[in-house]
Formats: sequence, C-alpha cells, structure tokens
Amino acid sequence: MYNIKRTTSLLVVSCLFGASLLCAGCKKAPSTQQTPSQKYLMDVDFSTLGDQKQQTNYQTKTLELSDYEVTYQDHAYACYQKEELLLDAPYGEKQFIRFTVQNGAFVKKGDPIMLYHVKFDEIDMTQTKISLERKTQQLQKFIESEQKRFVQMIKAIEQLPVNSKEYVKGIEDYQKQEKEYQKQLEEKQKEVKTLQEKQDWFALNDTDVSVKAPKDGLVTIESRMWFLEDKTRIGEIHEPFTQFYKINNQFGNYAYGQTVDATYTQGNVTKKIQGTVISSEKISPEGAKEEGAIIRFAFDPSQMQQSPEKLQTSIVTKKMQKVVRIPKSSVTQKNKMYSIRYLSDLGVQRRYIDVIFSDQQEYICLDQSLVGLQVVLN
Repeated sequence: MYNIKRTTSLLVVSCLFGASLLCAGCKKAPSTQQTPSQKYLMDVDFSTLGDQKQQTNYQTKTLELSDYEVTYQDHAYACYQKEELLLDAPYGEKQFIRFTVQNGAFVKKGDPIMLYHVKFDEIDMTQTKISLERKTQQLQKFIESEQKRFVQMIKAIEQLPVNSKEYVKGIEDYQKQEKEYQKQLEEKQKEVKTLQEKQDWFALNDTDVSVKAPKDGLVTIESRMWFLEDKTRIGEIHEPFTQFYKINNQFGNYAYGQTVDATYTQGNVTKKIQGTVISSEKISPEGAKEEGAIIRFAFDPSQMQQSPEKLQTSIVTKKMQKVVRIPKSSVTQKNKMYSIRYLSDLGVQRRYIDVIFSDQQEYICLDQSLVGLQVVLN
C-alpha cells in the first residue's frame, strides 16, 4: 500500500521547485529592445560576429582627418585662333613691292613682313589740309563760346535763393545743357582727329611702307599680290608652339587668367600639361563659334605638330579642410541613409554617418568623431 500522504507532499514540493525555477528564468531573460539613439549610433551586426578569434582577415582602413579638393572635369577641343595681317595705310594708291620674310618664318613684334609703295592724290592732300585747319578753328571757337555761356549761367544761378524753385530749375537747365555740350564736343573732336590722322599719312607720300608684325609668332603669307586695296588682308600670324582649346563654360567655372590642368594621350603614354584661360566671355574665333572659354596651352616644340584634338581638363572648384574621407567600398546606402561597419572590442559594429559630398571613390564627412575608426571594406 502506498503512502498517499507522503506521495502528495513530494508532488507539491516538486511543483513549487519547478515554479521557482521558471520564475527565476523569467527574471534573467534579457531585454532586446533598444532606444532610438542606440540603434542610430551603434547597432551590432550579429550576422558577422561569430568567433572573434577567427575574424582576423578583414580588410580595413583607419579613418583620419585630411583636406579635400572638389574638382571639375571636362573636355576641351582644339580651335584655331589667329591675328590677321592687314595693310597699315588706309588711304592712297598702294603698289606691292615684296615680302621681306618667307612663308612660315618666325618673326618678333615690330619686324617688317611686307614692303609696298604708297602715293596720295595731290588734290586730296590739299583739301584735307584746308578742312583740318577749318575744323580745328571751329572747335576752338565752340569751346571758348560755350565756356563763356556756362560762366554766365553759373553767375545767374548764384543770385537766386538757395533751394528755391528758380534755383533748382536753374541747376537742372545747367546740367542738361552741359550734357549736350559734351556730346557736341566729342563729335567735333572726332572730326578733327580723323582729318589729323589722314594728314599724318600724307607724310609718307611717294614712299615705301612696311607691314610690321603685331606680335611674336609664325607668319602665314597669302599668294603674291601686285595690286593692293584698302585694308587688304595679306596673311596671318599665330604664336608658335601654342594651341588654343575651347571649352563649355555654362556653369561659369572658368575665369580669365585661371590655370587649367589637362591630360592627353600620345601613343600609349598619358601626358600632363597646364594651360591658362585667355578668355571666358562670348567670342567667336574660327572653330569656336559657341559661347565658352578659350584656354591656351604651350606644347613642347618637338610635339607641336602632334598636338591633340581633345584634352581632358581638370580644375579645382572648392577646397575643404579637416574632413573625413571614407572609401565608398566601406559604406552601405539604404533608404537614403549611409552607414559603415567598423572593428571594435565588441566585434564588427555598424554606425550611421552624415555625408556632405561624394565623388566616384569617396564619401566626405565633417564628423571628426569618426577619426580613428577602422572601417571594414566590403
């Protein structure tokens, strides 16, 4: 016969002991809920933790402070820029004598390029001299007369009560007439200047005149000319060992005098060269009829005949100091948020970052607390 009383007591004790163990287990269960700040700053990536002794083959990079330059890259295309060689004498009958340099020669500024004979009409010379004397006298009389009139106007205004209606009106009339006087004066002075320039050319009557180089450069001469007309184009001159390139300037990145770095490929070799922006406004040299910037590059003389049709240009548009540069291979982007994985004493952890700029290889951050972290390269 079983002792029912004894069996019942053991059953009760067993139930109580089991319940106590269950309650103890409930108290020791950890909470898996995180605060928003914990989840944003440090979210352990349990999928990569494992046995930390075995995780020694990570490729990492230690983040540090450095400076960063924002560069703008584009293509520049060769264009042709020249300066025309024109006859100097705008008047008279001109007759070609000879060229004093050969086609393709290098000349310096002021060197003679072509020689021609000029002869003026005797009647035209006489009429020009008479007209110049008459216009000069008229200009002088006009100036003296107007100056006297303005003196009288000032005296009349000074007799009026200051700030009165008559005084204000007198000042306004004076300013209006002075403006008109300046306009007439410029017109009369222009007439005299034109006649004087023509008169100066007459000093070369029946003499030989030379066309001189306006700058240093290589001369290209047109075909031989026996009869010359006013403003006849005889050739052109361009700088040696220099090539001009046009580049789109719609964003205004190129300014006059700015230095531009460029690269080009010659054979299997990539070469570097620097140029200078000589115009950033709307200009139309041959081969560059659209709005843009013109950049001048000086090539090595031995390579001048092989100057490339296109250059890869690069300029610095912005400089940033003390920033953190993070390789793109270590950054994960999801839902417009950026995060990195980095090594710590706890293993591999994830941290969200604020990106202010990026290029093809890096993300740029201002958060200096990232300095020293060993980011894991994906």
